[in-house]
Amino acid sequence: VGMVDTFWVSKIGSSNQLAGAGSGDQIFSIFFVITSFLPSIITPKITEMQVLDKKNETNELISTSILLTNILGIMTTSLLFVNSQSLTTLFVGEKSHIIKYTSEYLKFRSLGMCFSLTNSLIFSILRGFMDFKSAIKINIKSQIINIILDPIFMKFYGLKGVAIASVF
Repeated sequence: VGMVDTFWVSKIGSSNQLAGAGSGDQIFSIFFVITSFLPSIITPKITEMQVLDKKNETNELISTSILLTNILGIMTTSLLFVNSQSLTTLFVGEKSHIIKYTSEYLKFRSLGMCFSLTNSLIFSILRGFMDFKSAIKINIKSQIINIILDPIFMKFYGLKGVAIASVF
């Protein structure tokens, strides 16, 4: 997502917008990495339960993981959305020329945290079931949507449009 955003902002936007999007994406990524610990735990556990034919336990683990992921996503989204300006100041500095763009991008990109975390979790669940094809298909489709929507949304909404397209 960050790579696609960078590509389109570099083609349509300014250098300050590009730097702001890159900085905002890095701040988003920091919080994503902190909250996306479940996929690395759940994949081997699902594979183990599948081998042992523990379907009820597998379903319970998946349900609990989805619930926890969404709770973490909502909390992180709220934190980033409400505090985008202060987080940007903390990471970029208050006198930076890109603070406005970083804050704007981060604020709207944060709306996709739940979706990003859930996508990562679903990808790991499918890997646990050894269903790599479905996982890859889902990610390719979402990237194609982002590739198509980024330039359209940027034309109408500027940098925040790129962030909103990433949410979709």
